[in-house]
Amino acid sequence: ETRKGEMAALRELPFGRYYGGVDTTPLYIHLAAAYADRTGDMAFIDKLWGSLKAAAEWTEEASRATGFVTYQRAAESGLANQGWKDSFDSVFHADGRIPKGPIALVEVQGYVFAAFRGLAALARRRGEFADAEHWENRAEEMRLAVERDFWMDDLNFYALAIDGDGEPCKVRTSNAGHLLFVGLPQPERAKTVAEQLLSASFHSGWGLRTLADDAIFFNPMSYHNGSIWPHDTALCGVGLARYGERESVVRLMSGTFESAV
Repeated sequence: ETRKGEMAALRELPFGRYYGGVDTTPLYIHLAAAYADRTGDMAFIDKLWGSLKAAAEWTEEASRATGFVTYQRAAESGLANQGWKDSFDSVFHADGRIPKGPIALVEVQGYVFAAFRGLAALARRRGEFADAEHWENRAEEMRLAVERDFWMDDLNFYALAIDGDGEPCKVRTSNAGHLLFVGLPQPERAKTVAEQLLSASFHSGWGLRTLADDAIFFNPMSYHNGSIWPHDTALCGVGLARYGERESVVRLMSGTFESAV
């Protein structure tokens, strides 16, 4: 992230040149794969290939210690949370405790799954079949790890995060909808997540709440703990459609559109 405003120039904010986005690297790979799939423009992918492989290798190395891509603030000037929900209180345990790092966010692991799978598809199109198999295997390993460690049997939903002690943050959030966006969950689990996202706990009538309305920090006027973000609703909507909820998505996105006009 780069900003050139007055506060960034005076270093009152850390965003003059900031590297505190844990999801940026896998999303770069995912975007490149989606672009190639849509346009067939492999010449452009060839120009990016070195950086795409480097990004995938960085992501693979970053997940080596725990099996997941995690973050932990390294400087006081940095943000405590480094996913897209980057407010200080956006990641928490069900009882309100703030988790200790390093923190593995559920949607970030979905992005990693999508990145590895996307790079595998690109490698195959380039005739690099050994690399394609490697990244396909890494994608499957990530899928299985998420299903094993993030799924909450008692809530029939995916945990928001896993903290540095290996304890899941057993909070229902829209983050889980991003797993549907990348196609990670098995169909039975995707169905239960979809049902809850479309229930009154999340669905406000004009978009999806970022946090279920029974959570301890729920506040519809907050930044990330119950407010509605159109891009978040849209990604969840794509995921819901991917698992067959097309009519529900039409109603969901129609409400979002109506709120903006």
